[in-house]
Amino acid sequence: MNMMPPFDPEAQQLEALAVKAELGAIQSAELVKRRNDVWRIQADSGTFFLKAYTKDWYGDDLIATSGCVVHELAAYQILETYGLPVPVLRWGDLNGDVVNRPALLLSALPGLPLTEALAKFPEDAAELLWQVGTFLRQMHTVTFLYPGYLMTLAGPVNAPELETWHHPLWTLERMEQVALETLKEALPEALRQQLTRQFAGLALALAPAYNPPRFTHGDCHASQFFLSHGLQGWQVTGVLDLEVASAGAAEADFVQLALELRHGAADLAWWTPLFEGYGQPPDFERLRLWLLAASRASWEAHGPVAWPAPLIHTLAARTWADLFAPALP
Repeated sequence: MNMMPPFDPEAQQLEALAVKAELGAIQSAELVKRRNDVWRIQADSGTFFLKAYTKDWYGDDLIATSGCVVHELAAYQILETYGLPVPVLRWGDLNGDVVNRPALLLSALPGLPLTEALAKFPEDAAELLWQVGTFLRQMHTVTFLYPGYLMTLAGPVNAPELETWHHPLWTLERMEQVALETLKEALPEALRQQLTRQFAGLALALAPAYNPPRFTHGDCHASQFFLSHGLQGWQVTGVLDLEVASAGAAEADFVQLALELRHGAADLAWWTPLFEGYGQPPDFERLRLWLLAASRASWEAHGPVAWPAPLIHTLAARTWADLFAPALP
């Protein structure tokens, strides 16, 4: 597969961007990350982030990534329509007319990422987590007629076609395929048999999470929620990285949250205030099944694990404290 070229905007492109988006003079531009490529833009009117889509699976079709820009803009618009906070400025260079490729420009969210706020203000952990749980509940109450990527304010207008690629958040059939991929790895035979039995009932167990399709972040890391402290205490100011935002199985958003928080908030029973803010805990057995079906890469994203120990531990867990144990090998 041909690779997407990196995004390194030139000074004249940034000047044109500043004019087009009415940012004022550009003071600095600093690369934040690659895959996707994100630049922090400091301008007279504030701090902004410019994102281009460069992950491996996009190949080298620059123009096709205009759909990614449309997708994220639509997702933010949906959240704003339902009264949830979003970046104030949201602008897309859909055809690359300004920075020579499709790109998304967002104003910075006020406050700190949840993970940083927990580390800096441990005495406020319960309030921080409660607020994120409340935001997540409000996001998940948004429902749609059909599953799929959120490309318009109304959401998907048809069910995904059978012969096309499906995200596992959209259909049970695709989720089953993803879960069964785990069984292709080198696993102890006893563990393989246990997982086979668990996955045999996956479609029936997870079906309630898919109906109706709900607003689902899709890559829901704790560090993507921002919070700011004011006269009314801590408030969520928004959530970032809606590249996978879908109408789908919103319950799956707890997976990435759990995998990150068991590292970033290891000394807290973080799930208690999070679930209280959400209004109720997710179904224990279903969330355990979501975790068992999560990819090895997801488990390893926030710290080393001795694979397949997390699967053995998850199968044995009977309480939330067991399921989210920070000392997981």
